[in-house]
Amino acid sequence: MTPWLEPACRLAVFVGPGGVGKTTLSAACGVAAARAGRRVLVLTADPARRLAGALGLSCDMVDPVPVAIPHAAGSLHACMVVSRRVYDGLLARLLPASAAAALQAKNRMYDAFSRTLARSHAYAAIERLHRSTHDGDFDLVVLDTPPAEATIQILEAPRRLRAFLDGALLRVFGAGRPVGRRLDRIAASGAVRRLGSRILGGPLLAETRAFFDVVGRLREAFVSRTEQVAALLRSDAARFVLVATPGPTALATTIALARDLRRQGLDPRTLLVNRAYAVLDPEHPRRVETSAPPLSAGDLPPDLADAAVALRTLRRAAATQNRAALDRIRACVAALADVSETTPPATFLVPRMDGASHDVEGLAPLADALTAPVPLR
Repeated sequence: MTPWLEPACRLAVFVGPGGVGKTTLSAACGVAAARAGRRVLVLTADPARRLAGALGLSCDMVDPVPVAIPHAAGSLHACMVVSRRVYDGLLARLLPASAAAALQAKNRMYDAFSRTLARSHAYAAIERLHRSTHDGDFDLVVLDTPPAEATIQILEAPRRLRAFLDGALLRVFGAGRPVGRRLDRIAASGAVRRLGSRILGGPLLAETRAFFDVVGRLREAFVSRTEQVAALLRSDAARFVLVATPGPTALATTIALARDLRRQGLDPRTLLVNRAYAVLDPEHPRRVETSAPPLSAGDLPPDLADAAVALRTLRRAAATQNRAALDRIRACVAALADVSETTPPATFLVPRMDGASHDVEGLAPLADALTAPVPLR
């Protein structure tokens, strides 16, 4: 059985460069797992709304609340990380209603953090992942990540958030902390108020203090959540799947991404190469042809001779491309083995498929391919 469909797998993380089909493969993986009887959530942390298109949903149907996918066998849901919605939900669960509403309504620090700061999306992804894996609603979460650099931000988020929560700003502004109490006494002086007003403006200074006050009060909850996610990512219940295509640039980026993951103590042991080969014999789609098989159409009429020659030429060209792609993939696998300093990653090939997938039914052939992918030999 493929790693992402093993019963012990509770979290399948699809990572890789942009443009290699991670979102479509994640959706197809969800379909395949749901067919096998699992309760599946496909969670996308990519701000681009490709998941909705892959599953045949309108963009506004995929948000932080899991949406049931119609016409899917088994239990299949999807949702995406929308930073502000995630943080609003978190505050609603952890704070009194009046305190959450005050922060959401008129605090510019909270507004900037939850909507526009680059790393706040990574923190939101970790919070959504925590809730998805700890509520007990799903047997498997399939995480579709953004392109490589943004993926690293998400996977680094637990460590970075812990550093932020232990950092100087929170020590100064955090409610109930020793430095914060000293700041309260100092801030009572008119000179300090005037200086703060000149730097930030009076209202913004108050909003800044209110924001960090809330963060300080929720520090233990934040730390607990991020540590649980960090432990899950490094556990035997998680499977990291490197996704690539056979192009030189995609494979090189995949090797660099694997090296970055390894530095974080994460060891992706699976490589899934999308659009890895062209199928030359429709009766044997799992066969990777590296030399053109003979035509099986029998004797053709003379007026089709030119078409037969053209088809034979195309098949030879496709076989040559398959051979070159396999050579590049094998070189990538060898490089990945050097990165992990262990055995080569288990490598599976998915053929090129015509047409885009715009609903669950359209994902069926790809889900079949992921259920029994072609191993690299």
